Amino acid sequence: MHVERGQRVSYWREPLEVDGVLEGSWGSWAIEIKTGSLAAADLKGLSRFGRRYPRFRSLVLCDDEARPVVERAGLEAMAWGDFLLRGPPARARTPMTVVDDTGFAKKGHALGRPAG
Repeated sequence: MHVERGQRVSYWREPLEVDGVLEGSWGSWAIEIKTGSLAAADLKGLSRFGRRYPRFRSLVLCDDEARPVVERAGLEAMAWGDFLLRGPPARARTPMTVVDDTGFAKKGHALGRPAG
């Protein structure tokens, strides 16, 4: 993983997991790394973490083939190679959709709070 000075890197597990939790000069990120086939249910840990800790921006590092699954779940996707070269996206934070434990997006909600 590309880590610049000023990043604290950890992970989260209770019993679902998030592969990487980054805090530092890039901001606060919850990152899931997926290769190969991907189903919405594979994003349960990231979804639960996002609901519990809404100050973290969720990001899935994946292949181009998996992007539609991630985006349908209301999460942000990025090619893992791009992340290694440039770090996380720098654009302004946009509200993310809450994904329930089945892996499907709940309509009308932003992370951790009703949209409005």
